[in-house]
Amino acid sequence: MSLSVPSYIIPGTYLENAEHLARSASLAPVSGIELLFFFYNREIRLLFDRERERLEGHRSRYSFTIHLPDTLLPEHRELVEATLDAADHYILHPPRDASAPPLHTFLPQWRDAYGDVFLLENTRMEQFSAAIRQMPDIPVCCDTGHLLLEGNEPAAFLDAYGPQIREIHLHGLKDGRDHQGFSPDAPWFSRAASFMRRFGGVINAEVFSEADVLEIIRSMTAHQLLAAV
Repeated sequence: MSLSVPSYIIPGTYLENAEHLARSASLAPVSGIELLFFFYNREIRLLFDRERERLEGHRSRYSFTIHLPDTLLPEHRELVEATLDAADHYILHPPRDASAPPLHTFLPQWRDAYGDVFLLENTRMEQFSAAIRQMPDIPVCCDTGHLLLEGNEPAAFLDAYGPQIREIHLHGLKDGRDHQGFSPDAPWFSRAASFMRRFGGVINAEVFSEADVLEIIRSMTAHQLLAAV
C-alpha cells in the first residue's frame, strides 16, 4: 500500500504543492500525488505545460496519478496523451449530466489504446452502478466519503469490489461535508481498516488541507496502516 495526497493541500499550483510535500518532515509517509484536473481548459493546460518538467523531477520520490475532469468527454483524450509519461493511472467519474456521452461509448477505445489504467470512482452509487454494468471488468476507485454521504458502508463496498479496487479515496464527514479528516475511532474506518491492511494499491487521503492530511495519517498509524514516524 502507498499513501497519496491531492495536488492541493496548500493554496498553490501543482509544483508548489509537490515542493511543499518534499520539504515537510510531517508528510514523509506520503509517496504519491494525485494531480487534479477537475476541468481542463487553456489556463490549466498552460500551467501544467509550464510546470511539467520540474514536476517530473519529483518522480524519484513521488508517483503521480491523474484525476480526470468531472464530466469526462472524448476530447479529454488530449489530457491523457499529455500525461501518459507521468501518470500511473487515471481516476474518472461516471457522468452526472444526462447530456454527457456515456463512458462505455468511448472509454473502451481508450482502454484498448492505453491499457487498464482508468479507474471508475463511486461518486454516486446510482451512476456508478449504471456505468459498471456496461463495463463490469473496469478497475475501481473506492471513495469512502461519497459512500458515507449516501449512507452506505465503506467496508461493504470494499468487500463487494475488492479484487477490482486499485485506489481508495480516504476521507470522512464533518457537518455533512465530505473530504474531511476523521479520528481513529470513527466506526466506519475501524470496520474498513481490516481490508486496507491487506490492500496493495494506493490510499489517497483526498482532503484539501495539510491539517486534514495529518489527521488521516494519525488515524492510519493508530490502526497500523502506516508505521509510526
